[in-house]
Amino acid sequence: MKRFLVVLLALALSCTPVIGATSDPATFVIGYENPKGLVTFNHESHATQYECSICHEGEVKTIIVDKDFGHKTCKSCHKDVGNDAPVRCNECHVK
Repeated sequence: MKRFLVVLLALALSCTPVIGATSDPATFVIGYENPKGLVTFNHESHATQYECSICHEGEVKTIIVDKDFGHKTCKSCHKDVGNDAPVRCNECHVK
């Protein structure tokens, strides 16, 4: 039972976002720990190039970025945009 709880806690912590040391959300570099490797996201570069509603689904609000959101929203947008946006596993997940 203890082993199960330790594994469950480790899994929960592995999906915790790590936010850059700035107080301005527009300049955040956000990292998401993942068993396959750290995924980083530069909010400032995305916010200056694209409409907020693309990721924030119509209104500017805090969103939860997890595997489903990242693969559905980020990866599909990267495929549409092209221009060397990362779409392969090891291009986003860095160990």
